[in-house]
Amino acid sequence: MAAPVAPLSFTIRASGMRLPVATSRPVVLADGSTMLCIGGLAPTGAHSTSAIWRVNPTTGRVTADGSLVDAVHDAGGAVLRGQDIVFGGGGASVDSTVQLVSPGRTGRVVGHLPTPRADLVAVGSGGAAYVAGGFDGRALSGTVLRTTDGQHFADVAALAVPVRYPAVVAVPHAIYLFGGERGGALTDVVQRINLASGMTTVVAHLPIALGHAGALVLDGTILVAGGKTRLGSPPVETTSVLAFDPARGTFRRVGSLPRPASDFGTAVVGGVGYLLGGENAENLSTIVEIHGRR
Repeated sequence: MAAPVAPLSFTIRASGMRLPVATSRPVVLADGSTMLCIGGLAPTGAHSTSAIWRVNPTTGRVTADGSLVDAVHDAGGAVLRGQDIVFGGGGASVDSTVQLVSPGRTGRVVGHLPTPRADLVAVGSGGAAYVAGGFDGRALSGTVLRTTDGQHFADVAALAVPVRYPAVVAVPHAIYLFGGERGGALTDVVQRINLASGMTTVVAHLPIALGHAGALVLDGTILVAGGKTRLGSPPVETTSVLAFDPARGTFRRVGSLPRPASDFGTAVVGGVGYLLGGENAENLSTIVEIHGRR
């Protein structure tokens, strides 16, 4: 199959929409022509929220649409058999719950991860959801899990470099993890998980060590946006938006966010990429949109 033609350029701008409250570290999932912004850290950053917001790019409206049964942040999320699922996360402690999102209502717990896990990522591919990276409260979680029902999990791979807070995308037959945090330091590794063989390899390096970034696939191009380039107090966030060429293992800068940001959720709806919430010294309510132009 020929590789898709990448857009020549991208337009990146603040949308006319905002979240009703500043939120960082949410799960964001595309839901038809809308998006769900699920959980995350509340405006003060002191505790997790159970709130769910439905964002409609067509109307510009953002409305409350149910809640999680367990408030979490730094969770993973994926659409599994048409259902929106949230995996693990941090709350009062590191969580193992698998939660089903029920629009307009309080969701319910439908299963548990084999061990608690926060700071993880999850992605759907080929009728299954994959959970990767994260932290169990004591050590990094290197095992990659696969589930088709949110209740039963199989170990299908091991990360070459266990990390927390990576960015993630799924492409046909593979998952890519970008950067992350390891041993209290950021990393520049790009890891590819071969879904057929279960092999994980380091296939490239980011231009700079990076964690807490977001990634998405827009018009066939893998984009890595924002993130932290330095930890500590205060941390340093970036505006950088990079396009990744998996065939060459190279990156090129294709634009900048309106302001430095990290820890936002990402989704693609109607051929437009969206970055919801995030943080930069304080939690953000902004929604950024990315358009590809040929």
